[in-house]
Amino acid sequence: MLIAINLIAFLSGLAVLVLLGLVLKDYPKVIVTGYLLIQVALFLYCIDTLVISPETGFILNENWRAFFSNIKYSFHGSLIFLFPFFFHLLFNIRGILPRNIILGFTALASFTFPAAALIFHFSPETIHTGSYIQLGLFTVSFIYCDILVGKNIRSYSQFKIRLLLVLFIILISMHLTGILLQNILIDMGVLPGFFVNEVWFNPILYTGWNLVFLWFIMDYIEVKPIPVPGVDKKIPILINRFGISPREAEIIAYLIQGYSNNEIGKRLFISGFTVKTHVQNVYQKLKISNRVELANLFKSDPALFERETRGKA
Repeated sequence: MLIAINLIAFLSGLAVLVLLGLVLKDYPKVIVTGYLLIQVALFLYCIDTLVISPETGFILNENWRAFFSNIKYSFHGSLIFLFPFFFHLLFNIRGILPRNIILGFTALASFTFPAAALIFHFSPETIHTGSYIQLGLFTVSFIYCDILVGKNIRSYSQFKIRLLLVLFIILISMHLTGILLQNILIDMGVLPGFFVNEVWFNPILYTGWNLVFLWFIMDYIEVKPIPVPGVDKKIPILINRFGISPREAEIIAYLIQGYSNNEIGKRLFISGFTVKTHVQNVYQKLKISNRVELANLFKSDPALFERETRGKA
């Protein structure tokens, strides 16, 4: 059962990595890169249970286990910087240089600490203190991500994306809480197996994290630009036949190009709520429910518009 859970987590991670390469080729490269780095870091941390955990059976010899474990913890420590970096990119936030330098140094320190502990033979007390410092940095980093999401979540007009970001933060917080509680329980002399066991906890949490972002990728596929020939010639037909207003015609053109409601509002100097109202009116007049159906309508011959929309009524 434990091996199966870890294999599911492993395969879900591979699925996300493959989709990143195949599907999001036209997505902003810097955002994909930020997410890819997070994915690799969590991927390494997750498959630890398949490689060096005594509960699943050791696969590597002792020297390779120690080497892999230090690489894994180093990449995991780099998440202190990668998570804020990713959200800065996602929300298009211009960073403040001193803050970014501090984040970079904390990530570098966290990244090199396990290797330094191994090379310079740090005492158990030093390693113990360093692990709590790293957890403290994680706490600050994730709280900062919570604040970023809270302040910028309204920049996404779609309810699904807002819910996704909330779920993402919940999963991050669960991950942090699980590690923190496990360390505290161990220090108190309490075996944490009854409450938080990373061998079970991490793969399940990691799989959930991947499912959330698979949702994000599929949502992006749904709203990405859809090439439609002859849009300029077909919009006047819609205006005459279905009573589409000039403003709604402008919005239709942007919808087909893949712009979000918020982006359309900025380009037309109107609020996101006004755009949403216009979009709902367009869908109601054309008897469709989303922009994919709108694109399919434009791909058909203008003479078929009336027949198609009546068939949907």
